Amino acid sequence: MKTFKLILLGLLTFIITAIWLTPTAFVAPHLQRVAPNIVISGGSGTIWNGSATNVRVNSFDLGKTTWKVLPLKSLTSFSLVSDVTVDGPEVTAAGQAAYAYDRAIRLTDMQFEAESSLIGRFQPMARLAGTFQGLIDNAEIRPKLFPSINGVLNWVQGSITFPVRLTPGNYRADISSQDDTILAQVESVDAPLELSGTASINGDWQYETDVVAKTKSGVPPLLNNLLRSAAGGNPSADGSVQIKRKGSINPIPLYQ
Repeated sequence: MKTFKLILLGLLTFIITAIWLTPTAFVAPHLQRVAPNIVISGGSGTIWNGSATNVRVNSFDLGKTTWKVLPLKSLTSFSLVSDVTVDGPEVTAAGQAAYAYDRAIRLTDMQFEAESSLIGRFQPMARLAGTFQGLIDNAEIRPKLFPSINGVLNWVQGSITFPVRLTPGNYRADISSQDDTILAQVESVDAPLELSGTASINGDWQYETDVVAKTKSGVPPLLNNLLRSAAGGNPSADGSVQIKRKGSINPIPLYQ
């Protein structure tokens, strides 16, 4: 019995070591079959501690990515949990990411920075400039389901270049999720467009806004006209308008 236990322990150690040292380049094609939404290119190192020249998630190129698997957290959460860093031309990030057996993607304590021009990939109506900086306390994205996210988003020196021009300013959104709804508390800091209020969107892709907006001197008249139109009335005595709107948008296929 003692000999059998030693053989079993040796075999188990060999299997774990073999898996631990499996090259990323060998695993990448097999990973794509299991998780077709993730494509690893230029892999090096091992599946437990490796890097790739590019990782594509849902047709979006992150750029150079490194990871280190956390075995204990992976075992206790029934998912592959890793410390991840991304250093791409448009996005940089560092934090913890998990990929679960049900294909759910979870992010924890993820700091990120991205060019705000990326918004143009999701909508053609406006062109933005500046930088998005933020912290994702926690987020979860499941296939074909509405996501949840809690964190902070800062738009640093954010500006609009089309269809109207808005000079740079700083804006902040504190984001929380509850009952299949994402809520953002919005405010401006040292910006030509003063904003204060809330905006939300739910799992049926219905949105609601209740925001007070006020422009400073030098803002293009067209923007003032657009704000009045959105508010549905003339500004108050202090020049501010209250934008209370409800509606719906076409579902955004975040994760199929």
